[in-house]
This record gives sequence, structure tokens and C-alpha cells, in this order.
Amino acid sequence: MTATFWEYDTRTARRWNIDPVMKPWESPYSVLGGNPILNIDPLGNDWFKNNDGTIKYDPKVKSSKDLEDGQSYLGSVYNEKTKKGNANYREDGSIMFSNETDAYNRMWNVSKQPGGGTKTHEVFGAITKKGVLVLPDYKNDATTSEVEDYGYKFTNGNLYDPVSKGTIGLLGTIHTHGLKLDGGPSAAPSLQDINKFTRATPNKPFMTMGWDGQVHGAMGDKSGYSKIQLPKGYSTVSDLLKGASLIQLLKGNQK
Repeated sequence: MTATFWEYDTRTARRWNIDPVMKPWESPYSVLGGNPILNIDPLGNDWFKNNDGTIKYDPKVKSSKDLEDGQSYLGSVYNEKTKKGNANYREDGSIMFSNETDAYNRMWNVSKQPGGGTKTHEVFGAITKKGVLVLPDYKNDATTSEVEDYGYKFTNGNLYDPVSKGTIGLLGTIHTHGLKLDGGPSAAPSLQDINKFTRATPNKPFMTMGWDGQVHGAMGDKSGYSKIQLPKGYSTVSDLLKGASLIQLLKGNQK
């Protein structure tokens, strides 16, 4: 297979030439993170590293020409090994974290960065048995994180994934309410959240990482809902950032 900057053997997923985009975490002869079946590169380059070291996604970025000084583009997809697990940065701007602590840290840190013309923006995570899928956030603002804006949709209490074109089983959901605003979102799930998730994910927890430092939760169905009091060790944002496992907690509650 050959194309501009692409010359590789599809049988071995190894390049004939050296990738002009250097990635310190993998060989310059590697193609698509060593897995061309799982990963594809239809558009070229969307993920880039900001000059502060943050890895960001922008659908307008297609080459290094679209970046500012100090930024470097990484690719439309790539895999990153962390100290605790693996992060699969996907073509639509979502990230699948095998380690949920990495996911919560990503969500909390990114939620504090400008988005949608505001000083902060919401970031949404789908909690599964295999990790946390952090959805794209480039269209989000301080009060909304509509999964449908990115081609996802809730179905039978789970989440349709447009990348894999399959349904992801949900243990629950979590999103950020990272900034206290006059007339803005409360730290806890809002009335809009309650109306949405009691219908979209009935009888599954929906939680927020609140600007007050607490993890707030609720659960219900179309007939009503109730707040969830998370146990000690899981109830603060700091708990999640330091390693508390909502996956294990929610799996245990399923028994």
C-alpha cells in the first residue's frame, strides 16, 4: 500500500520508510499503533500535542500547517501506554482508557480548559467493565455535553459507538461540572441531566465530578429518581483522581 507519506507492508503493519511525524513512544517504522485492523487513518492528522504538553483533538487540524509554534501533530489515531494502562486515542476525538484513573484525570484537567467559548466545558465519560470511554468534547460548553453531537446515542440503556459501529455496555456515566457559574450548572446532576439519564440509562448511575470537589450521583427511571450517596473513598473528585475505582464499585453493586 502506498500514498503520500505512507509506504507500508499490510501483512506486518511495518513501514518501508520512516514516518515523517516522529512519535517518541513508538518506532518510526510502526503503522497505526501496530494494529491496522483496530486503528484507521482516513483523514490524516487530528490529534496534536499542545505547547503545554496537553494532547488535544481538533477536526480542523489536518497537518502541521494548521498548528501554532510549539504544537506538534500526532495522528488521527494512536495508542499511548501509560504507567497504569493503555489509552486508545480514536479517530473521532474520543479516548478509550483501560485505566479509569487516567480517564478521570483527563476529564477533570481538560474540563478546566477553554471550550465552546467559555472558561470551562463539560467532558463526558462512559463507564464500562473494560475501562472508561471519554467522548469528544470540542463542541461542548460549560453547561452541555450532548453525546448525540458526535454520532453517539443511547439505546436500551447502553451506548451506540459510531467508531466501532457497535453497542457499548454501560455500568454508568460520569461528566464534569467543573466551574461555578451564576445561573450555571450546579455541582450535582442538573434537572436536564435527570430528565435525560433517567430515560436514556434507566436504573444505571449517572454522576458528576462537581466544582465543589464532590462526586454526585443519581439513578432512576421514567417514574422517578433518587440521589446516590457514594461511599467514603469514592465520594470526592480527589478520590477518583487518586485511584478509586467506580468500575469495581458498580460491578459489585450489580451482584
